Amino acid sequence: AETSITIDDIVFVLDACRMKENRWDPVNKMSSLVEDYVSRASARQRKGRAGRVREGYAYHLVSSVKYDALEEYQIPEMLRVPLDGLVLQIKMLGLGEALEFLGMAIQPPEGSAVAASVDLLRQIGALDPATDDSLTPLGYHLATLPVDVRIGKLLIYGAILGVVEPVLTIAAAMGFRSPFFSPIDKRDEADKARKALGLAHSDILTTLRAYDGWIEAKKRGRREESAYCQQHFLGRQTLEMIAEMRDQFRTLLASIGFVPPTGRGGR
Repeated sequence: AETSITIDDIVFVLDACRMKENRWDPVNKMSSLVEDYVSRASARQRKGRAGRVREGYAYHLVSSVKYDALEEYQIPEMLRVPLDGLVLQIKMLGLGEALEFLGMAIQPPEGSAVAASVDLLRQIGALDPATDDSLTPLGYHLATLPVDVRIGKLLIYGAILGVVEPVLTIAAAMGFRSPFFSPIDKRDEADKARKALGLAHSDILTTLRAYDGWIEAKKRGRREESAYCQQHFLGRQTLEMIAEMRDQFRTLLASIGFVPPTGRGGR
């Protein structure tokens, strides 16, 4: 329903009353997609997909108590996530001071939220406080990348310093849960397998080594890939998602001229 797709002869709608939305993750200090319940306004919009040309029926797969407890409206994204990317867009478009411009919104963000984003952009070198917080060259490139500004800086510097391949994997892995899993009945064995891949006592470098090993095993065929994942207690689906995200990051870097476009996957 939220995509505005209407099929005239739909009669029944089954609504799980669930959605994914961007939210701030205080642990990773990044925005991430989180699954949660929809608002009642969204549920009513989904209900409206049925009964266009005849009587329709909508079934919301929650109890009436839960439905009544849903928020009336979804909280605007501007109030849920950091404003780093938005501030960069305001600067790039020459719309003036971010605090003043965002203050014209129907539900403006708190001034402290705007100030926190401006401070972060100064710290990472995207804004130059010596020139009234104008965009730096790094800030301009970050404004063109639809990713968290810290991930964007990581990708750009990785390309500049010639280490784009491991950086693509690290950046992609930061957006997902760990590919390692620990079955209840094999936790000790799983911990040993993870430690065997350990590198510099770093979780992210261990994940990088695990991903590289998976890519090499995958080249040797499905059987080798499956054996590698079983031996090291790795989730193939998570590794595939990391590979997909790597491709998206590579495409973004290629779109701004930092790397040549290449095929899918890789180290």
